[in-house]
Amino acid sequence: MKKRLSFFIALVLSITLLTTPIVSGSELGEISLLVNHIEVDFDQSPVWVEDTLYIPFRALFDALGGEVLWDEESRIATGIYNDYTINVQIDDSLVKTYLSEDFFYEETLVLNGRLLLSVQFITELLPVYAYWYDEFNAVHIAAPSQGFFWEINNDGVLVYLLGSIHVGKEDLYPIRSAIEYAFLSSDYLVLEADILNVDEAIIPYLNNLQMYTDGSTLEDNISEDLFNEVLEFYAQFGIGADIINLFKPWALTLEINSVNLAMQGFSGEYGIESYFLNYKPESMEIIELEGLIYQMELLNSYSPELQEYLLADVLRNSSDEFILMNMWKDGDLELLESIYVLDENEMTSEEKALSNEYLDALMIKRNYEMTDAIEALLIGETKGTYFVIIGAGHFVGEEGIIDLLINKGFDIVSHN
Repeated sequence: MKKRLSFFIALVLSITLLTTPIVSGSELGEISLLVNHIEVDFDQSPVWVEDTLYIPFRALFDALGGEVLWDEESRIATGIYNDYTINVQIDDSLVKTYLSEDFFYEETLVLNGRLLLSVQFITELLPVYAYWYDEFNAVHIAAPSQGFFWEINNDGVLVYLLGSIHVGKEDLYPIRSAIEYAFLSSDYLVLEADILNVDEAIIPYLNNLQMYTDGSTLEDNISEDLFNEVLEFYAQFGIGADIINLFKPWALTLEINSVNLAMQGFSGEYGIESYFLNYKPESMEIIELEGLIYQMELLNSYSPELQEYLLADVLRNSSDEFILMNMWKDGDLELLESIYVLDENEMTSEEKALSNEYLDALMIKRNYEMTDAIEALLIGETKGTYFVIIGAGHFVGEEGIIDLLINKGFDIVSHN
């Protein structure tokens, strides 16, 4: 199956499905059904009838995590998915949905004792997108990720704000159409840093930032126990102390975190920034709020104590990125806000101080700076539409970008 789904597929979905050549099932062979990137087992395959594709009712709802109820007396099958309900009286092809009080006629199929509904009907009623892959003879039904999304309109300037996660998996996609429509209508893509188009001239400087240049080594700057933990971690890759000793703790923290994420199947390739950078129109200009040099110098400015604390944390405490990805897929703003609330009752005084240093440098200071940059777009002379992507955590809290912009007098429309 294709590794990546282009955002414009959702925009031309109806054309893709409705212009599929009229062929018989024998010419196509059995059609595969995927739901949220996972192939579904079924006892009745999807089928084309002329130019309409029908998919099995129960297999779809089961795969979405819903349920199907059957009433033998009324001959009604009921599919339930979250707040969405579809009732089908199978003998007369009568349908009642959460949008209607009465039954109405809708073309359905019953094959081998299984009910099938058309893909077009399903996508009109459920919050899912559909994709047809000729080369694989497969239909893919996917519930779009919701993300975190706001907009501000000020004197001819429209700014969309998208809270991102920087790594993901294939099943983070598709993204809801409202976000993609907003992106396609924008003139500028605004990012913390353009991670796919790095100026080669700055690479030696970025590399030097990560390494000791004062004659000291990693072993000189962290505890013996932690150094041995680092050695143990890198031994599995055949990397010894001679290499490890060259690097500062913050640089190793980044690398170890990346390795841990990769072992869980996560990749920056599926991060939100990469997604939009890969599929932006060529005419769309990129604006950087910070740039890689700024971000790397920030990490390099951490105190030695904070660097050691973060290195120990990444080695000793596993990060469950699945929670963050599911949070983004669900658009769970309440969970996002809770992540950045420190439980100081569980911390020592030293841990409190280090955590506050970390949040002040990584989050709060940058929140104020990026808020000022967004304000400059909103009140600037260059009119247009700006699509701004910033890490989701920067938007929430009393000192998050949303509240800071509200305090500056801007009216913000939330799409969450």
